[in-house]
Amino acid sequence: MLEAVGGDCAGALAFYPHETKPPARSDDVEVLDDKALGEVLELIKRRPMLAGDDGYRFSLAGAQDKLAVGLREGRIALIKDGAPTTHILKPVIEGIKDSAHNELFCMRLAKMMGLDAPETSLGFASDTPYYLVERYDRHTAPDGTITRIHQEDFCQALGIAPEIKYEAEGGPNIAACLEVITNQTAHPAADQMKLLDRVLFNYLIGNADAHGKNFALLYKGDKPELAPVYDLLSTAIYPSLAKNMAMKIGGQYEPRDVYLRQFYKLAPDTKAARADMKKRMEKMVKEMLEVAPELKAELTAKGLESDVFGDIITIIETRARNFG
Repeated sequence: MLEAVGGDCAGALAFYPHETKPPARSDDVEVLDDKALGEVLELIKRRPMLAGDDGYRFSLAGAQDKLAVGLREGRIALIKDGAPTTHILKPVIEGIKDSAHNELFCMRLAKMMGLDAPETSLGFASDTPYYLVERYDRHTAPDGTITRIHQEDFCQALGIAPEIKYEAEGGPNIAACLEVITNQTAHPAADQMKLLDRVLFNYLIGNADAHGKNFALLYKGDKPELAPVYDLLSTAIYPSLAKNMAMKIGGQYEPRDVYLRQFYKLAPDTKAARADMKKRMEKMVKEMLEVAPELKAELTAKGLESDVFGDIITIIETRARNFG
C-alpha cells in the first residue's frame, strides 16, 4: 500500500522504493479538461486516491473522498511519480447536501474572522461542484520547486490511533490538546488562545466533527506551531448527522447544554482569565453575526448560491443566544 500511494502524504513524509529519489517537482502531469475532471470525480468514489493507476501516488487521511492535485494555468492537474502536490480537491459528499458549498462558506468565514485559514475556492466540472483548498503543508519557490512541510495532527502527537479520534471513544479532549501546545509549540500562550478561538468557532458554526485529527502542528521552524484550520463543516444543519460534539466543552457533549460557564472551564480558574475569555467570546460572536450574512451576500453576488449558507447562519444565530 505504501509503495502504491505513499509518495505524497500529508506533511513531509513520502515513501518510495529503495534507492528511488523523490522529485521536488514533476513535469509529468495530466491537465484535466471539464470532461476528464468529471470522470475523475466519479472514479475516486470507487478508487480512492486513484490507487492502482500507474504513476499516481497520493495518500491523504480521512473518511471523505479527496484527491491531492496541482494547478496548471488555473486548471486541475494530476501530478505523477509522487512529486509534491499543492492543493486538495474534495467532491461533494454523497447524501450531504452541498457539502462543497458548506465547507467553502465555513473556511471563508474563518478567514474573515481572523483565523489562520488557507485559500479556498469552489469549482465546477460541467455542473458538478467540487471544493479546492491550497495545501498549507507545501511551499512553492519562485522557480517552481515545491518543499514539503511536516505536519502532525493531535492524535499523532499524543500517540492515539486514528480510529479512536473522538473523545467519547478515548480520543483527545480539549485539555490534552492544550497540553500538547504547552509542551511543544514555539509560542504556547498565543497558540492556546488560537485553539480556544477555534473551539468557539466550531461550536458556533455547528461543526460536531472537530476531533483530534482535525487540529494539527506544523513544523516550519525549530519548534512547531499550530497549523491553520482545515476540514471546517457545519454538520448541525444535517438532521442525519450526529449532534454530539467530538470533544466536550466544559463537560458537555450536547451543544444545547453549552453556555458561557462551560467555556469558563477551559480557561485558568482566575477572574482575569475568565474576563479575558468572556471578552474574546463576545467579540467573536458579535463579529460572526455581522460577517456571516456579508459572506453569504458576497458569494451569492459571485453566482455561488446554496440554501446551506442560510442554514449555517441560522445555526450561528441560535447558538449565539446561549451567550446573550
